[in-house]
Amino acid sequence: MAVCPPTPTYYLYADSVTRTCVKDCPTVANGTYRDPILRICMPTCSGEQFSDPSTGDCVTQCPSNPDFYGQTSNKTCVSQCDPLLDIWAENNTRMCVQYCPSGTFADNTTQRCV
Repeated sequence: MAVCPPTPTYYLYADSVTRTCVKDCPTVANGTYRDPILRICMPTCSGEQFSDPSTGDCVTQCPSNPDFYGQTSNKTCVSQCDPLLDIWAENNTRMCVQYCPSGTFADNTTQRCV
């Protein structure tokens, strides 16, 4: 698929469903996110990126507002790390981690490193 041309103020992304260049990927309609590396609407973000449901973008770090953390099992920014995976939200890296950093501990009530 060819790369869509940029405009003076924003990039366009290739939508494989409609076969058009779009400013915003149809996250609700077909669950795709704007991948700034490939410039394609992707159901799963490429590389080390996470799907950010608050913006519809693929991001390298999940935002603190809203309070999201990168969960590598599904490459998605989540508000709470999955307790079934024994992972906890770590504020400095904005990631769901298997082990909390030194000086913090895993709080099973909040599923966060505190």
